[in-house]
Amino acid sequence: TIYPVFFMPWGWVDTPCDDKEMLRKEINLYNAIEDRIVEKMPSGLSNYEKVCYFAFVIVSNAEYNYTDYDEIDCHYPAYDALVKGSTVCRGYARALYELCRREGISCWYCSGSVPDGDHAWVRIDTTDGIRGLDITWYDLDEEFSRYYDGNTQYMFMTEADMAYEGYQEGID
Repeated sequence: TIYPVFFMPWGWVDTPCDDKEMLRKEINLYNAIEDRIVEKMPSGLSNYEKVCYFAFVIVSNAEYNYTDYDEIDCHYPAYDALVKGSTVCRGYARALYELCRREGISCWYCSGSVPDGDHAWVRIDTTDGIRGLDITWYDLDEEFSRYYDGNTQYMFMTEADMAYEGYQEGID
């Protein structure tokens, strides 16, 4: 079995692990956490509400990792957001992508850049068309205020919103 990057619980590119038992345990832990998130999701939610639920669960569980930011080398899988509770944009986006895909919600993991540098986010297919969703900003106090007017949180961005904010899609 080949496990995608989002399951790898260590810097597998630089330090691969031959301990298959440990890998199985870590994958089982990750899957159990995903299972619990889905199990606790209120019933009868629309896809939009499911995406919002997943986004807030991820942000509630994880903190933005400022410490290792300079050492990032395309790691930070969903595992880091859901198990370690510490990640950067890639981990937030991958965790949201995995949960949405699990529920059959059409979405895409995207990476590229914003004016501050490399970045990752998710695009979701909504009834109003494809929308960008960048939950990283909800875990950064200084950025959160840009997407909150005191009453409403603006989670989904149109293509025009993303262009205005300087999102440019590239290859991760």
